[in-house]
Amino acid sequence: MDELVSVVLVTYNHESFIGRAMDSIVNQKHSFQIELLIADDCSTDKTGQIIKEYAARYPDVIKILKREKNLGPTKNLFNAYQQCRGKYIAQLEGDDYWTDAEKLQKQYDFLERNKEYVCVTHMHTDIDRDGKVIYGSWKGKAGKHTLKDFVQGDVMIGHFGTFFYRNFFGENIEKYSIIYRAHDYMGDVTLSLILLLQGFVYCMEEKMSVYRNMNIAGGTNWRSVNTQRDMDYESIMYSLRLLQWVKQYYGLTENGKKQMHKNVYLSLAYLKDHPGKKGINLLKSVYLQDEEKWGMVKYFVYMRKQKRAADGQKIK
Repeated sequence: MDELVSVVLVTYNHESFIGRAMDSIVNQKHSFQIELLIADDCSTDKTGQIIKEYAARYPDVIKILKREKNLGPTKNLFNAYQQCRGKYIAQLEGDDYWTDAEKLQKQYDFLERNKEYVCVTHMHTDIDRDGKVIYGSWKGKAGKHTLKDFVQGDVMIGHFGTFFYRNFFGENIEKYSIIYRAHDYMGDVTLSLILLLQGFVYCMEEKMSVYRNMNIAGGTNWRSVNTQRDMDYESIMYSLRLLQWVKQYYGLTENGKKQMHKNVYLSLAYLKDHPGKKGINLLKSVYLQDEEKWGMVKYFVYMRKQKRAADGQKIK
């Protein structure tokens, strides 16, 4: 067992779930070594105590990443990535768990056989807080995924806990600090973009993990938090930061340029619904990023025609 796979487990206040998550990792059957890096973001419940108990039982596998203060979800995640030593990286959140004891081995074997792929994911099961299965909540499909699929917004390549990918961070890891700079919560979407910029992703049809899709009052998981935030504004700013990063390191495709134009349109719509300084500053930020003003004008004409068609009006 020469090769190493790094497993990142991010958690915050998951005392009711963290044990099952860790069991699903340490009980994996595999032909390689693993290191389990646990990034507890200063939990205020008994999560830390439970983690220490597991670390005592598996001292050669588990490494606890100490936090002096709460970093926030994506910065906590990025810090863990910085410390991964494995050839491959897998990941899981503390309130989710894996259901197939050979999950890691299956994904490892796939990437060993298929060098053109940078990542392999799989389908998963959504459950609510009572453990009941939620059907139809995941927009995903098995098979090959490309950057074009992602940009068009057709499907997601996989849920956070399904990712298994080549460790691309290396010495140039600061380049990928966009993982936390783009948004404080939405790290899986950013990671999807980064991976697809480097190659293909394959999603296995097997369901090998469970995601707790819970909306809890006062909860700290994304499903609970996003209902309390201005997601129209945050989504535009998130797209803006991602496009700036892609432009800096890779250059923008035609689809990327169209997304710039779309952001201006969305910003105008936001300003209409939220008149005031916040809306004005958002529009200004997005407009200044869009260098192709003529392309933006064409996009506005297109959207105007689309709206009129939807309203049943005659298009001139």
